[in-house]
Amino acid sequence: MAYEVEIRDVEAQPVLAVRGDRVASSEIALFMAESYRKIGRHAAAHGLAPSGKPMARYHNIEGDWFDLEALIPFTGPGDGEADVYASSLRAGRAATCEHVGPYDELGRAYAAIGEWLERQGLRSAGASWEEYVSDPGDVPPAENRTRIYIPIA
Repeated sequence: MAYEVEIRDVEAQPVLAVRGDRVASSEIALFMAESYRKIGRHAAAHGLAPSGKPMARYHNIEGDWFDLEALIPFTGPGDGEADVYASSLRAGRAATCEHVGPYDELGRAYAAIGEWLERQGLRSAGASWEEYVSDPGDVPPAENRTRIYIPIA
């Protein structure tokens, strides 16, 4: 698959989040599903409606282990509680592209963005995030649409 990488100006976006430290790659889907349920319960209890698609932010990857957050954007989410907390995606420029296909092939899109950044003389400046454009429960894995964002300096 050929990826079209572009730079977008991203606005700051409030989110509700659940953090996972040292989540094995084989456990990411379960972590995300449980985290989105927690966020959904918190939002329902506080009368909040999502303002965008579910996301994940990746802070650190060591081998097969990931430090990440499950995120759902809300307009002014206020305070969190227990495992759910308020956070935000920062404003700024990001290199981005859309991946269509199974999640286990997302590495190809990240590699394409990395190569593009190198050719442009740019570098990443923070944690990357993924926006899950399609709901994996509604489409087969080959049709999953995921938009990847990598903040740039």
